[in-house]
Amino acid sequence: MTHLLDTDTCIHLLRGDETVVSQARKQSPGDLAISAITHYELLYGAERCPADWQAHESSKIQRLLQILTILPFSHTTSIHAAKLRAILGKAGTPIGPMDLLIASTALEFQMPVVTGNLREFQKVPGLSCVTWKA
Repeated sequence: MTHLLDTDTCIHLLRGDETVVSQARKQSPGDLAISAITHYELLYGAERCPADWQAHESSKIQRLLQILTILPFSHTTSIHAAKLRAILGKAGTPIGPMDLLIASTALEFQMPVVTGNLREFQKVPGLSCVTWKA
């Protein structure tokens, strides 16, 4: 695995964003991963859809998940997250709670985060960030 996709990037893939889809297709099979947090956010998003859209959205998510590895939120990830939240809080540069957990997963697995939300993720010391958006 070489890239951890954040929720924003996954949503662009699900919507068929040509630029993001093109970049994803350039990756080798097995190179793309998401955190358990992103998995949760995608499933929650589908659950919030109107009833007549839920099955369609859930199906799209399941197809996407077939090409991704889901990385766990582990004991080690929680340690990274606690330390990172304290560091960012003390520096006066906090980030959203889900982004914090995704960043912690990326740090644990030493992977860059692929995101359209560079403003948040670039606050994280030692985290490599990439965007596939034009």
